[in-house]
Parts: sequence; structure tokens; C-alpha cells
Amino acid sequence: RVVSPRIALVPTAFAAAYGPALFFESQLLGDAIALALHAAALLLLLRARERRTLGRWLALGVVIGLGALFRPSALGLLLAAAAVALTRGTATGLRASAALACVLFGAALAIAPITARNWLVAREPVLITGHGGINLWLGNGPGATGAFRVCSEVPAATEPATPTIHPPRRAA
Repeated sequence: RVVSPRIALVPTAFAAAYGPALFFESQLLGDAIALALHAAALLLLLRARERRTLGRWLALGVVIGLGALFRPSALGLLLAAAAVALTRGTATGLRASAALACVLFGAALAIAPITARNWLVAREPVLITGHGGINLWLGNGPGATGAFRVCSEVPAATEPATPTIHPPRRAA
């Protein structure tokens, strides 16, 4: 659809030989699922661009939301979806605002259960995960090498984890 099948063989060969993808495919990690969901989101984006229906835009949002549960950076795909929704013409009569609303609603539908769970357990409004700050520090702070490391600058990183569970609030 975007390129000919012959040209598509080149990135397919690179993807098939990409070492980290092969490694993560053999592990019980969410990375393989995230990769599949991101590819599905791109396919749905192309299909929604070709034939603009509310169902396609909604499905795109749900898949982006599910992908964000594995890799929160997938929320960046919402920007791509917004760009396509807002720049394509309204040849089929579907307004750009309706397409964009469907994508956002679909993503919210997929993410809402995790956000609700985070609120119920931690009593904090955390969208998906609260680990963005520490990961940013570990990857870019002093001593970052690009490999896994335990951050000695953060005392909690070297101590055993103790879960913080708040008792449920009683109804008045």
C-alpha cells in the first residue's frame, strides 16, 4: 500500500535479522507484544487513512492504548493519528474532529482500567506508570552507560522493595 511488495522485503529482512527483537521474542516480556501492537497500530492508521470510518479510528485508538500499556511511549502514536486525521480531506463525509475523537476515546477506553487500578491501589492519579522519572535518570544521568545499572544515587534503588498499599476508604 505504501510501497511495492518488492521494496517491502528490505525492511522485512532487517526486522527478521534484528538481534534485540529476536532476543526479546524468546523471553516472557511484554516487548514482543508491544512490537506487534505498534505494527498493528501503523497498519490500522494506514487503513483508516484509506477509508475513513468511525470504527477504524476507534480500533486504532484501542490498539494504541493497548500498546501504551506495554510501552507508554506508544502514546506518541496518537500524534501521528491526529496528524493524519487532521490533514486528510473529508471526502467520505467523516469530519476530522470525529475521527480524532474516536482515536482518543479508543485509547482512553484501553487505558482507563489501569488508571482506575492505580487510583484504587495507590490513591494517586497515575495514567499508566510512575516509572518515567527514574528511567529518564538512569538512562541519561551521571554514570549512564546504556546498559542496566542500579542507581546508587537513589537510596530506594538499593533497598528491598516494600509495597505501599493503602486501606480502602470507608463510605460515609
